[in-house]
Amino acid sequence: MSSSNGNSCEWAPKCLYGNGDMILFTSHMQSNPNQKFWRCSNWNNENGCVPFLWKDRASTERISETNSTPMERDDGKEELQGLTVLMEDLKKAIELQNIYLRASIEEKREMNKLSDLQNLYLRKIYRTMIFMSRIICVALAFLSNQTRKLM
Repeated sequence: MSSSNGNSCEWAPKCLYGNGDMILFTSHMQSNPNQKFWRCSNWNNENGCVPFLWKDRASTERISETNSTPMERDDGKEELQGLTVLMEDLKKAIELQNIYLRASIEEKREMNKLSDLQNLYLRKIYRTMIFMSRIICVALAFLSNQTRKLM
């Protein structure tokens, strides 16, 4: 459960799919009480965007992007390479999950045992996995670019 925060005077990240500025919400989940997060303005539509971004991470990343010096960037070279390896591993894991999900959906469709609600749920999982794959690809491209700059 979450609620929207009408604070429009601060920086807001842009949706990766071109839906404009993301909206700031407050989490009311027991695991993340009162934690702020950004979500696409198109999040609650049937084919809307799934992703969200924790506000503290978005702010930290934006500040570090604008305030870092070349020397600070050089100090993070090993960390950047480690993150690149981690991102590659995550990409492979997501690709395997996509293959498994596709096979699972096809098998269940052939058996004609899925209800409409189950089909919708599986399609949403599949879209989420595709979105995660796209995010990882963008992150890998960014990390690759950063690695080239450091070398």
